[in-house]
Amino acid sequence: MTVNNARDTERQAAIEELEALAHATKFGADMGDDVGEGRRTLSERIRGLVNNGKPVTTKTLLSWLPCILLIGVLCIGLVWQRYNIEKLSKEKEAVTERINIIKEKQLEMQKAYNQSVMISHIIEEMDSCGVKMHVEPPYKIRMKSNE
Repeated sequence: MTVNNARDTERQAAIEELEALAHATKFGADMGDDVGEGRRTLSERIRGLVNNGKPVTTKTLLSWLPCILLIGVLCIGLVWQRYNIEKLSKEKEAVTERINIIKEKQLEMQKAYNQSVMISHIIEEMDSCGVKMHVEPPYKIRMKSNE
């Protein structure tokens, strides 16, 4: 029976600990705080995360300096990449617009070429039938020379 009593007391202690932990996290208290009163300020939470609840000193900052510098370099790299992406997207839009303009010009030139091909086929058909078509202008304009 003593074994069962020991297990029951262990179970009861574990249940009480879990209830205290649930109460502490529910009300925003520190995990080690059994009372679970009130909320911590933002600076207290950050201090708890950064230096295990100890005050931040110059020595602590100097020990964290490489990490802070790495984060700074990564932030600068992130901003630089964002700038490059925006620049490339603007260039892409400009190139896409130029391509669309060139395609429109190509379609216009293709229409003019098809029309001239159709006219030359008609002229060839008329020549084969024996009807001569005059392609030259009805009269020629001559330039006066200064002599």
